[in-house]
Amino acid sequence: MKFTITRLSVLLFAMSFMLYANTLYHGYVLDDGDLILNNRLVSNGIQSIPKLLVTPYRYGTLKSENDLFRPLSLVMFAVEYDISDGKPLLSHAINVILFSFCVVLLFIFLNEFFNRRKIALAFLAALIFAFHPIHTEVVANIKSRDELLCFLFGISALITSIYYFHKGKFFYLLTTTIFYFLSLFSKETSITLLIIFPLIFIFYFNENRRRSLFVYVAVLLASVVYLTIRHKVLSNYDANHTLNVDFIDNMLVGAPNFTIKIATSIFILGKYIQLLLLPYPLVCDYTFNTIPFVGFNNIYVITSIIVYVGMMIGFIYFLFFKKNKTLAFSIFWYFSSISLFSNFLFPVGVPMAERFLFFPSVGYCIILALLFEKLLTNKGTIDWKSYKTLAFIIPVFLLLGIITFTRNLDWESNLSLFGKDGNTEPKNARLAYYLGTELTKKAADENDEKEKHNILLKAVIKLNQAIVIYPSFELAYVQLGNAYFNLKEMDSAEHYNLIALKLNNLNSLTHYNLAGVYFSKKNYEAAKQHCLQTIQIKPDWADAYTSLALCYIQMNQTDSCIFNLRKTIHLSHDKRRAYELLYMVYDNLGMIDSVKKYKELSEQKM
Repeated sequence: MKFTITRLSVLLFAMSFMLYANTLYHGYVLDDGDLILNNRLVSNGIQSIPKLLVTPYRYGTLKSENDLFRPLSLVMFAVEYDISDGKPLLSHAINVILFSFCVVLLFIFLNEFFNRRKIALAFLAALIFAFHPIHTEVVANIKSRDELLCFLFGISALITSIYYFHKGKFFYLLTTTIFYFLSLFSKETSITLLIIFPLIFIFYFNENRRRSLFVYVAVLLASVVYLTIRHKVLSNYDANHTLNVDFIDNMLVGAPNFTIKIATSIFILGKYIQLLLLPYPLVCDYTFNTIPFVGFNNIYVITSIIVYVGMMIGFIYFLFFKKNKTLAFSIFWYFSSISLFSNFLFPVGVPMAERFLFFPSVGYCIILALLFEKLLTNKGTIDWKSYKTLAFIIPVFLLLGIITFTRNLDWESNLSLFGKDGNTEPKNARLAYYLGTELTKKAADENDEKEKHNILLKAVIKLNQAIVIYPSFELAYVQLGNAYFNLKEMDSAEHYNLIALKLNNLNSLTHYNLAGVYFSKKNYEAAKQHCLQTIQIKPDWADAYTSLALCYIQMNQTDSCIFNLRKTIHLSHDKRRAYELLYMVYDNLGMIDSVKKYKELSEQKM
């Protein structure tokens, strides 16, 4: 059977889809909750699309002075939320489909890049990309849709640019510009392609300099337009401050000195190479204290420097002396795309993440495919039916597939993910905090009081573990206070929330929790004040208005109670609780018509 581009593309798509099919029935995990479920714009569905296109990335969840602009994935989430009624199945399916298309497009790009002369090499590189376990986070975590879209449109732009170079049709130049613009609108990562485009056309397709120039001017203009829009949107919401990163998010901002910061950044770059070579174990979070602070005397830092210097020398050697442009291109691709996450240019939101390797891994996949080709080539071609080829290829991809398939299972839920990764990285403060938080949520859904109590005690242990690792971990104190509140230990709940308040008096959740504590202690005036503080910080939080209304009920201030319950109705998706409280208030006032109205509303299906 002749291996055509179409048949191989279908094969790659099918294998990629099957590899990640076990993520389809997973829930919302990690940042999915904030970006989708708790995002007031996304959860409003299609009607929010105009707003999503002109607001910062986290606008629907929280106000941030250091925000991003990635509207395309949020627009998709809003549409999916409307269609699926907030269920994750559709979004997981789209992620798997998009990844499968990414693999196919990578194959097509590499085939074009090799002038359609090395279809086996292009297929092998795309196959490695599909099976590499480092991509599990991008596919299994719905939030990483931005990464998938960025890659898909970025690779599409590279493909159509090569088509334009060969055929000279304006249509391909236009589609290159549009694809690249959409890639940037998905995630900023593809800004590094501005270095890849000229490299391709200067060193590889250099017969027609005029067309090469047109391509570069087109993508450069697209990036200027995007950056202008991005700057305008973020500036409108005072969210354009790039240096405001917390220690718990990226500990490099609190490095003891500049030398240690640089050495630790180099250590992280070495860790990326290690994960590409040996993608095990994988964890969803590399914040404090998974990555230790190290100096230049650390053996891993020294090794990392040797590897990266060797790669730089290799790039120059293969490009100018050995004339192996494919190897030179692969090394350059890796360097250019990983540079954005090196922490040298600016502090990234987290010190390290597996999703950051989605783009850079292409370079590694090409290099590994070249190595496989060298080992398996017989008389100039790879004999896919030979015993030698099958004996080598099958075990390698079977192992990668097993690791990928197994890692997918960890992403089923927050409890499974944080439980597994917390055991892998017991020194990670955020993973301990995440697991403690999820256990608190699990306890809230437990009907058996004894079991609930046991789950909450486990949550307390994990949250205390997070605080021991990082004593200034504000959110861990907030959740620890919440756990004690559910254990009905109000003094401890108050104590830990007050510690959190000292660390940050602008956290709306801390004030909201303290309002609940003081309400339980029947200190309604203090509860009211914290409700007002909550609303001042987060004026669109419906539950805060409900809590404030309950305070006013206890303080016999009926008009204020009714006013705040109406605010709840205006802001909340589920208005039933507010309707129930309103008809109870009106019942006490003897206002029969209002009682009837709100009782009927409370009984309607929402």
